[in-house]
Amino acid sequence: MYAMVARLESFCIAMAIAAQKGMKIWQANFVSAYLNSDCQYDVYIELPPGFAPQGEDNEDGIAPQVERSEREQGDNEEHVLVEGGELGDNEEHILLLLKTVYGMMKGAYDWFYLLDDAFATLEYYQSKADLCVQSRLINGEYTLTSTHTDDIFGVSTTEDGTTEAKAELDCCFEIKDLGTPSIILGMKISQDSVIGLISLTQKVYLERMLECFGMADCNPKSTPLPPGIDISNNLCPKTEEDRLFMIDKPYCSALGGLMWAQVVICPDLSYTVNTLVRFRTKPGPGHWKALMHVYAYVRGTLDYTITYYRGSDETLKPVRYVDANYGGDSGT
Repeated sequence: MYAMVARLESFCIAMAIAAQKGMKIWQANFVSAYLNSDCQYDVYIELPPGFAPQGEDNEDGIAPQVERSEREQGDNEEHVLVEGGELGDNEEHILLLLKTVYGMMKGAYDWFYLLDDAFATLEYYQSKADLCVQSRLINGEYTLTSTHTDDIFGVSTTEDGTTEAKAELDCCFEIKDLGTPSIILGMKISQDSVIGLISLTQKVYLERMLECFGMADCNPKSTPLPPGIDISNNLCPKTEEDRLFMIDKPYCSALGGLMWAQVVICPDLSYTVNTLVRFRTKPGPGHWKALMHVYAYVRGTLDYTITYYRGSDETLKPVRYVDANYGGDSGT
């Protein structure tokens, strides 16, 4: 079971709404999120190293005390269960896990549904397009949240609405108020609420990628790929010399470094990265040189940003662009 993570498109739409409507953006973190949820199924664990059941001493002569929860005081009287039957002197002890912990297969599932119930109690509406997005409109105060496991990003109409939204969540769970976000998901956020502008940049991340692959001081390029290049199987290794050249080239790692950028704020890299990734199992020197050309392009566009701004019309009007060229794909 995967942890709940809002789609990146949802986060960007929240940014666009905040810019258009002049809303306040905020961020908070759920403290020890998974430990808030009870196990929905019986899960047994072995005794952790150094732990002894109540009444017994460990190697240090100390008997750790275990507080009994409401669940333990109910039908299941023993908080220490014994594998194979009743408690005996030579039996092996196991524990019934009462709370969800990090690393459990069902941990993310239990936390997701507990948080979902809390949002429903607070009169939030869950998006059908993205289950990690919640919103509500009460007395003219609109709040929209986007959850990434134990981090929550939100936008609210006013400062009072922001304070109220965080206070209500804090009543349900312990949260850490992170204030107005400046960095989230590796992106730096800049907001000018007066003119209605929000900018996102990944300059620090991209500089780290350039340094990692030895391109920090390269000559910048003006295009993602060299003009007229044909990225196809013709560039795959054909000789032993080609194969030896590629032995120590981190092709997949270098591609992976660009993939996160192209889905976040570098849509100008999408076509190039998606083309080069098709040859990740058998890249040749030509593919590697093309990939390094992409990094040189990144070097020259480090200051590019994605900017959302307030339009003259108060309504939100998405604009889509399509440029399909099936005839230019020599591989198919």
